[in-house]
Amino acid sequence: MWLPRLVQVLRERKASKPVIWGIALSLCSGSILANDGVYVQLFQWQHNDVAKECEDFLGPKGYEAVVVSPPQEHIDKSNWWAVYQPVSYQLEGRFGNSVEFASMISRCHAAGVKVVVDAVVNHMARGDGVAGVGVNGAPYDPETLTYAPYADPQNHLHQPQCGVDWDVVDSVHECNMIGLPDLNTGNLETRAILRQFLKSMLDLGVDGFRIDGAKHISQQDLGWLLLDVDDEHIIYQEVVDFGDGAVRASDYIETGQVTEFLYSTRLGDIFHTGNLAWLADFGEIWGMLPSEHALVFLDNHDSQRWEDSTVLTHKKDLLYYMGNIFMLAWPYGQPKVMSSFRFEDKEAGPPAVGVHSGAGCYGDWACEHRWRPTANMVTFRKVAADAPVVNWWDNGANQIAFERQGKGFVAINHEDAPLVHTFDTSLPPGRYCNIINDDINNNRCSGQTTEIGSDGALTLEISPQQVSAFHIEAVEIGPEWLRGINGLYRITARHSGKALDVAGISHSNGANLHQWDYVGGWNQQWYIEDIGGGRYKIRARHSDKLLDVSGMNTSNGSNVHQWEDVGAPSQIWHIADAGDGYVAIINEHAGKALDVNAIRHENGTNIHIWQYQEGWNQQWQLTPVE
Repeated sequence: MWLPRLVQVLRERKASKPVIWGIALSLCSGSILANDGVYVQLFQWQHNDVAKECEDFLGPKGYEAVVVSPPQEHIDKSNWWAVYQPVSYQLEGRFGNSVEFASMISRCHAAGVKVVVDAVVNHMARGDGVAGVGVNGAPYDPETLTYAPYADPQNHLHQPQCGVDWDVVDSVHECNMIGLPDLNTGNLETRAILRQFLKSMLDLGVDGFRIDGAKHISQQDLGWLLLDVDDEHIIYQEVVDFGDGAVRASDYIETGQVTEFLYSTRLGDIFHTGNLAWLADFGEIWGMLPSEHALVFLDNHDSQRWEDSTVLTHKKDLLYYMGNIFMLAWPYGQPKVMSSFRFEDKEAGPPAVGVHSGAGCYGDWACEHRWRPTANMVTFRKVAADAPVVNWWDNGANQIAFERQGKGFVAINHEDAPLVHTFDTSLPPGRYCNIINDDINNNRCSGQTTEIGSDGALTLEISPQQVSAFHIEAVEIGPEWLRGINGLYRITARHSGKALDVAGISHSNGANLHQWDYVGGWNQQWYIEDIGGGRYKIRARHSDKLLDVSGMNTSNGSNVHQWEDVGAPSQIWHIADAGDGYVAIINEHAGKALDVNAIRHENGTNIHIWQYQEGWNQQWQLTPVE
């Protein structure tokens, strides 16, 4: 039953228990924190369809960037891989022309979505091994190594032609990957041509590149090719590395993020035949790249087509949606969601009709990025940001749960029996929407809610092969949480009638908070700013600094002072109805109430935080200041 007053007996939060695996990870890298944005690969979508998807779905759902397929002219074949065989660098190909390409970039940007282009800069086309013409009329001849952009094949492409020996670095960099003529990226003229190709797209506003076949280009040569790309752009490099061969993924971390193929194969193995309990330390200590360098994914357009593989794809519906939920909830690497078309023949190209040209999603186009669990977890990822994993729980097998401290909670039941358990959390109390099954709009859940009580306890009953996920921006705000507070207020302690006051009218970071007779000073007036989700910042009028818990402490008696806005959770507050026209002011990070020390009435009595016990020294009156 919902509590009549949500803030009653807010619990004494226990300090999060240290996790041994977290310590091990910190010794390896200092952090397993990941970028909180999510990329999506709209594989082989038309430019116009990508643009509309940015407007209709990717932007509203909070996807950071869309990865689009190679836009340059390619061989005239229907296979999916045809676009990975360039014949010229004209922006005319299967997915549209240069005008549509530029329009896509502009429209996606307007929707708040960055555009990353799959750039093929390692090789040229082989086609059927004989002379041919590209889709826009450019001739090519793989026998004579004649291509429109390159007038000197003896220097622009590696000679002599050779097959790759994976145990020899120079061979990997200079010989033909699966027979595709290898560009001599060490040649100055070749570099200039490729740089101009990339720059032509940067000039149109492209936000970055996926470097196809990066493993076959030396890291030094890649550095030269990317001279026009600055730190504001996204770069990730395709380096297939399973721990063997002469060229390793770690060789490329100085140039940008790197595809971590071990992530997808090991996660797939675990979901197929392992125990989810093993995932408690999933990350670098599994032999993978440092988190900040890893581009992670369940599948990509190549691995979807690997035969006899445990890679999770859209063809494995249940496992796939569970895998995506884990990937987006777990703080390792930069996540990329795949969006595919359905196929039986692994050589087949995309459907003839595009998603927004009439085909729609969930038929020939799988549109995995639109599946509710995946799409809603994009917001979870943003909300969790850099919050560490705490309160890990497992049953030793395939039922697991974990919290992103104070931000969100996920429980996965990959067993054929129900998961019934009460979990400890540090999430604020409230009625939470399970974003796996339902949506939250205007603080209202489209389905049933699950309550987290004042003690942080979360009781779940999860059906076999199902998942529950919650985060602090998917909370129904009932009458107990006050809404619509926004403006300048005097904040007065109920027990003493004295105002919340910055000592000495100080403007300094760390200036102490105490109570004092109200004299109308600007150091006694506070802007309360509604930042959404029932969350507030409380800012001193005189100094423009925020009400903040010193050192992000969470224990009873932790001091409260003013500090500049640094985006810390210790500077976020919830305001709850305490009855009789008074409120409790609860720190989001600590879960404890703003409190006048020892219930004293004197001027200068210190303000700190304490477990909420309904004391009048923990209840405050908000009086608007004219």
